[in-house]
Amino acid sequence: MGLNPARGVPTNTYHVVDEEPVALATFLRALAERIGADAPRRVPGWLARPFVGDDLVRFLTTGFPTSAERFAADFGWTPAYPSYREGLDEVVETWREDGTLAPDDDGATWRGHVE
Repeated sequence: MGLNPARGVPTNTYHVVDEEPVALATFLRALAERIGADAPRRVPGWLARPFVGDDLVRFLTTGFPTSAERFAADFGWTPAYPSYREGLDEVVETWREDGTLAPDDDGATWRGHVE
């Protein structure tokens, strides 16, 4: 581990995550639920595997094997939200408040960044 001489901090690469591993597909379903969108369609792994390969199927169906333990130890950090669920709740609430996500008859419409 080296130190950044300008700032005196470690120059390692860190993963900054909560401590609840989640598969991408589960994360996307949770996001869709919060914004009132239809859940992403599911394709059985056995059917997807010949088209996209083992690695992508594994990526989409297993939790991310990562931890913020080293970052927390080096910097005394703790996540602002205990899990991705609470973080998503805050993000979606912010999008609704600033007009990025506007309610409509189908749930919501993405308007992008609104000034």
